[in-house]
Amino acid sequence: MQTGLAHAPAAAARPAPRPHPGRGRAPGARVLALAGGDATVRVRGDPSRVSFYVSDLTSWPAWSPTTKAATQLGVAGAPVARGTRFELQQRLGPLAFPMTYEVLDYEPGRRLVLSGLSPHHTQLDRYVFMADSAMAGMTVVRCVSETQLRQWRSALQPVASRLLAGAPQESLAGLQRLLNGKHSPLLAPAFEAHYARAAPDARGGGGGGGARRRGGGGWSFDALFGGGLFGGGGGASDGPAHAPPAPPVARDPAGHYSALGLPSPGDAPTSPGDDEIKGAYRRLVMELHPDKQGGKSARAQREAADRFKRVLAAYEVLRDPERRALYDTGRLVEQSVEL
Repeated sequence: MQTGLAHAPAAAARPAPRPHPGRGRAPGARVLALAGGDATVRVRGDPSRVSFYVSDLTSWPAWSPTTKAATQLGVAGAPVARGTRFELQQRLGPLAFPMTYEVLDYEPGRRLVLSGLSPHHTQLDRYVFMADSAMAGMTVVRCVSETQLRQWRSALQPVASRLLAGAPQESLAGLQRLLNGKHSPLLAPAFEAHYARAAPDARGGGGGGGARRRGGGGWSFDALFGGGLFGGGGGASDGPAHAPPAPPVARDPAGHYSALGLPSPGDAPTSPGDDEIKGAYRRLVMELHPDKQGGKSARAQREAADRFKRVLAAYEVLRDPERRALYDTGRLVEQSVEL
């Protein structure tokens, strides 16, 4: 499966090679933005237990109609944390496909951020859990999903955009039916025993505390979704808006700025601009091009070829302002999941 890296073009004489006008990206790397989904439900249980249940993706087949099977990669049953990965078998209408999810951020009792990759699309799912201020013992769950269709699957866009946009609502409706029913898994002794054995960090402080408040104030969906963490609109609120710290985003997760010898955003007073990126690319291509490696040792030629490929891959992402903005904010999902 291709993962977004461009292929090195054939060696050419001077001047330095430049991307062909019609070949700006590798066939499997291009993406088409689709309308995202946004859904909110109220479920029975405190935020700590609800988030503990939802963050274990092996529970998804019980409530998500799109998930038919799920397994945790690595150590099965290990506490969910940043970097935990799951393999899901998904079905959306006539489409059946495997989906690999990675946990990008998890704050028990508050939020869960997932990056997903399938042969058809990439996806970023963000869940927020908040105690319902109107009804004790209830939790408000909101899911915002951003989906991109891979270019080589663009023929599926008409059906995929409709199905993917409605997936969050269908999934949360299933979660609501399950947790509000008399057979809610949160009421089962086995779940409570598993929850009690989990480390305090995995339970969000344990007990029925759920989402924590600070200094007598509170936090809200407005703070989370309107304060720069997720972007977009607001939602239910249970007090004054105090935005929690945003999940840390790697400044150069795939090493693209490093490959071009440039500082990553945040490491310099200003981020590298189009001219700096283009200049660094041209300089390195002239230095590392295969035509320039004659007379060097086999090892030096291999190292130059590897660096040459990295430079090409980095430029494919950073030369496009839209893709660069996604990469800088950790939202270029294809770069976040390794298969």
